Amino acid sequence: MDLSTIKVCIFDVNGVLIDSNRANARAMARSFTDDPATLHLIEELYLELTGIDRGSKIRIIQERVMRRPFEGVGAVQETVAGIHGPGSLDPRVQRGPGAAR
Repeated sequence: MDLSTIKVCIFDVNGVLIDSNRANARAMARSFTDDPATLHLIEELYLELTGIDRGSKIRIIQERVMRRPFEGVGAVQETVAGIHGPGSLDPRVQRGPGAAR
């Protein structure tokens, strides 16, 4: 494919042009677990929760399926620091171009 011939590129990130809800639900489920039965439960619940914000969906999945409360941003930061090292969340650490703070 010659990319120079492309005039317009449309990205559908919210399922308006293509029904991507199932794929989105599957991806969300995979972020929680690899267990096939739990994947199915999360995917179905995620689809039932269509129309509410993603953060609320995550909290509901944590409570109803994972059976533990969402621990908030602090827990996420601790996890990131555990994976990438203690300086990974330090605002003084240099990030590459385009990296969000």
